[in-house]
This record gives sequence, structure tokens and C-alpha cells, in this order.
Amino acid sequence: MFVGFSDSLSGVDARFIDWSRAGNVLAFRIYAGGSLYQLWTMDVDDPATTLAPLGIEGHSPSWSPDDAAIVFSDFTGPGGWGRILILDLATAQVTTLASRKRLSYGLPCWRPF
Repeated sequence: MFVGFSDSLSGVDARFIDWSRAGNVLAFRIYAGGSLYQLWTMDVDDPATTLAPLGIEGHSPSWSPDDAAIVFSDFTGPGGWGRILILDLATAQVTTLASRKRLSYGLPCWRPF
């Protein structure tokens, strides 16, 4: 099942891969150079045409139980604060859930999962 994924991302540092609950879309982090890490999604049924950057810097994406949102972490908040955020996929709105100085990236996830 990862053949298309590997072919599409040859030579790219894709990590923190999470399957959507429906099982057809992956969310993951790609190293974009320097200290920049971006979140991307990919439809596994058609990876060549559906590899999509979300336009957001972040780490450790995790799908919501209804696949409508992705929770993730970053370390780019004001003053170097770490944050845990939610991306609403329908509106592209990002909401900060937690922010704290020296907050580690962590692995945010939904409950129940």
C-alpha cells in the first residue's frame, strides 16, 4: 500500500505519518529546509495527483475521529513557545489549544482514538 507513497516522496523526509479514520488519506510532516517543517496530506488511492501541502508549519499530525480536523504541534509560537493546535480542514482555520514556553513537540492525539 505504501508503493505510491514511496514513489511520490522519493528523497523527501516525510515523518509522523497518520492515517485518516476513513483509511484513505495520510497526514504527515515534511522537512522543507532550514528549520521549516510543513504538514501535508495525500490520498493513498491517487498519490500522484493528491499530494497536498496544507500551508502550515508543524509536527506530529493526528486526525480527528470524524476526519474533519487535524491536531498538531509546533515550536514557532511567539517568543519560542511551543503550541498544540487544531486545523479545521473545511475552513483552514487554525486554533491554538495550548501554548507554553519550552513545550516539547509531543505527539498530540485525539481521545478516543
